[in-house]
Amino acid sequence: MGRIGLFVFVFVAPVLAFPLVSQQQVTEPHLLSMATAEQLLREGKSTEALAEIERVIVVDENVADAWYFGGVALGQLKRFAEARDYFVRASELNPGWGEAHRYASMASADIGDLEASWEHAIKAHQAGLDMSDAFAGLRNMSRAPDDLDDQLGAARVFVGGFDTSVFDRDGSRMGAKAILAQAAADLFSFQQIARETLSESAAFGLVQRQESAQYIMMFEIETLTDTLNGSRRRLSGVLRLVDARSGETANRRRIDFADINSLSYLNREWRRIIGLMEEWAAERGG
Repeated sequence: MGRIGLFVFVFVAPVLAFPLVSQQQVTEPHLLSMATAEQLLREGKSTEALAEIERVIVVDENVADAWYFGGVALGQLKRFAEARDYFVRASELNPGWGEAHRYASMASADIGDLEASWEHAIKAHQAGLDMSDAFAGLRNMSRAPDDLDDQLGAARVFVGGFDTSVFDRDGSRMGAKAILAQAAADLFSFQQIARETLSESAAFGLVQRQESAQYIMMFEIETLTDTLNGSRRRLSGVLRLVDARSGETANRRRIDFADINSLSYLNREWRRIIGLMEEWAAERGG
């Protein structure tokens, strides 16, 4: 438990509920380790829980849930600076994870980094959490960001899946289903970087539950190439922002990714696309 200003922050073990804790797929050994860590946290055995979690991170440092539960353990141990780093890492690996941002905000306040506390509280709000109590407490300790209202009013977006109906119909020399299966990891990276870029945008808030969204981002694949001859994997089609209530398309743009195998290329191209979407949002008044 940490105390600063008028806040008392308690780091408790949340209910373990995969896959709802994060959007990542978790292997069975890691799942068992996380369940063990959760039970240890509930028993107040924070040091033992942290050791269990660290074993997961040593094997696979990309398990967002491990960083999240590690942050809870560190918070219980009053190691707030480290706890904040763990929650931030969890939010990076699993963009739009509101609870990770909430705890990162709490830990930041506990170490007196109120700027970061505001930042993560806002991200938690954008992800769909009720942060009114946190904002009230932060206002008692520091000045709110000048653009707070704009950030709180950011349109919430849920990153949906792929519509492959056109690609399935057109097929290819290799076969649409075979290419989609071969490209599964690349398509995951494509979506993941879209989420990461959206989570960094001031104009949009990334949510992990469709019912919390104002817009749903959909990808209509028209072309997806194989890489059997060593060529780059190209993806082209249409990106649509669909109004979550009406089902109407609010924004539609052609997309043509020349190389979705390259993470640096994906990062650069998604920043460009989200920049165009931000311009569109500004013209609409958000």
